[in-house]
Amino acid sequence: MKYSKNAESKIRRYLLASRFGWFFFLPLRLVFLLRYHAAQIKPGLLWLWRSREFTNFTYSSPPHAQWGLAGHASAVAGISLAQAWAYGQELLNDVKLANYVAAQHAGSERRGITNAAFKPGPRLLNYMLVRALKPRLVVEAGVENGLGAIILCAALARNAQEGFPGRFIGIEGNPGQSCQLFYQYPERQGEILRGDAAEILAGLSDKIDLYCHETGPDRADTERQLAALAPLLSERGVVQTISRQMAFVHFAQKHGLRLLMGQDFALDLFRPHGSHITTLFPAPPP
Repeated sequence: MKYSKNAESKIRRYLLASRFGWFFFLPLRLVFLLRYHAAQIKPGLLWLWRSREFTNFTYSSPPHAQWGLAGHASAVAGISLAQAWAYGQELLNDVKLANYVAAQHAGSERRGITNAAFKPGPRLLNYMLVRALKPRLVVEAGVENGLGAIILCAALARNAQEGFPGRFIGIEGNPGQSCQLFYQYPERQGEILRGDAAEILAGLSDKIDLYCHETGPDRADTERQLAALAPLLSERGVVQTISRQMAFVHFAQKHGLRLLMGQDFALDLFRPHGSHITTLFPAPPP
């Protein structure tokens, strides 16, 4: 016996309206779920074979994500999208910097767990912000191997060539981190201070124009950092992080800053999404 289209339509309407309809549609929803995760198996296996990292993952951002980061920088710094994009391409086309990273990797004591390729990922945004904001002092909390530090220093060096000198201070609390990329970088600016980020900030006196937070998701530590940062942040100061902790939201509310969140995407990671992006910045003058 064949069902008519009218009968099928009645059954469908009944299932859509029934409190048990979700159960009958479970197989269809399961197909959606399996298709999504199956699509991640191949890039995941490629990452497993090609990458050596198990923490602080580096990756390349696809073009649409690069445009997204440029749009983010454009909104924060008040520059055109085209100018922000040009700054980003400036870094991505920096062959000298890429060769330096590869050369340092060859002689690194951690070459077994790090990658030789230069993949800035979300740090592309940090570079754009330095080039656009022309900061006098940039502080990065959480230097690790120094990749983020040399990207910031490369931007500061180009600013100095254009008549806008700036200084870099890195803060690293892990005594086991060598920060090798920074110490060997010929165009490094400033210094790296070892110790607790909040305590080091409390000992600074110069105003900070850009604060890059990369010390991890510990809420108490982040709150201590932000409390120490508050009196040091300049009137045009920007806070940039790859965290989505509510501590940053509360800090923005308390100090009258604007808040912008986004999501980066990855080409060569075991997952399609990259890092979270959170930026606190002042409103433009009236």
